[in-house]
Amino acid sequence: MAGLGERSAARDVGRIVGLDQPGGDVVESDEPAPNNDRPAGLAAQSVGDLGGSRDLGDLQQIMTLGAGDIFDEVTEVALTAFLVAAEQGDAGCAQVWSSWLEREGRETYAYLTIDELLTAFAVNSVEADTPHASVLLPAQKSDILRKERNYYNRFLAKRLANPLVDAKQLVLFQNIALADTEKLDQSLEAIQRFCSKPNLARIYTAVNSRR
Repeated sequence: MAGLGERSAARDVGRIVGLDQPGGDVVESDEPAPNNDRPAGLAAQSVGDLGGSRDLGDLQQIMTLGAGDIFDEVTEVALTAFLVAAEQGDAGCAQVWSSWLEREGRETYAYLTIDELLTAFAVNSVEADTPHASVLLPAQKSDILRKERNYYNRFLAKRLANPLVDAKQLVLFQNIALADTEKLDQSLEAIQRFCSKPNLARIYTAVNSRR
């Protein structure tokens, strides 16, 4: 599923800057740190100020109580400390940063609407010259979801009067044999509410031409 590979970097960052002490969980996030002039040494201090503990379980509790802005500030400081250390040649930070860059480099970004994306995958996969006719489609409705990026939405809400919602569109594609009628029908039903009528017609035409 596209977009899920980023979160391990946040866990690594938490370990490097010392935020994963025993008894606490590193909060997974793909949130970058905006540039600021705060010194890197404030990372541990800021966490400690939140009740005298460096346990991220405390941060999760604070978030539950609605103080998301405090968590944002701590996250920014911690990630800034990590980036500064990486730039200054810290071996651990440099290794984590390099692995993150390598992983990101393997991702493919498609600037398409969900309608266009599903149609492009389906039509091109069916028309491909393969021995066994198949189509790339989500197998069920739950394979198509949108995950809002809460950090960015809070950030944008502070600075813009009427910001658009920032989110990641996630789709899990499966290679479905056209001969598997039951699974194919389930997949075509799953995309009904995401695709326009003209694009649904394109997909059905492409599928029926290979059956």
